Amino acid sequence: MHKLIFVLLSFSLFASEETLWQRFCEDFSHEGALCQEGDFLYVDLSDEVVHSLIEEIRDQGFVEPPYFGEGLVGAHITVVSGEEASAFGLGKVPQIGQLIQFKPLEYSIVNPPNLINVDQVFLIVVESRELDELREDLGLPPSRFAHHITIGFKYATEEGALERRTAPLSR
Repeated sequence: MHKLIFVLLSFSLFASEETLWQRFCEDFSHEGALCQEGDFLYVDLSDEVVHSLIEEIRDQGFVEPPYFGEGLVGAHITVVSGEEASAFGLGKVPQIGQLIQFKPLEYSIVNPPNLINVDQVFLIVVESRELDELREDLGLPPSRFAHHITIGFKYATEEGALERRTAPLSR
């Protein structure tokens, strides 16, 4: 009996992840505009991507990442973090506004060691030759992380979730 419950629960979780993946592949654009906020360089995406897809995994404990609200970038693909731009002396990027195409590769749930109170992050990993070439044109090494869209955070504790909502991740 316990094995059956585990199998059904596992199938249910997997089914919602597969539904999310299928919806992303079929219902959303796979391009966005290159933007720059200070040193942070990113591909701007419709916030609806995250706001809609998070509903598929909310029952697993995932919530929207802390990128939404006044003065925050919302749904995006990071191209160059603020810290990396500062380290390499990246200035204003002339390609701002350029449309960037990407291809969805897979979804992934990762356990981020550097995010306090965050147990898991649900990502859609994407591939973009344009982003790789852009980094090369800017004199940057390949990105340390796969290009991705963060769909949701699963916090370690409710207090951690509240703390993160009031102190968004820096750009």
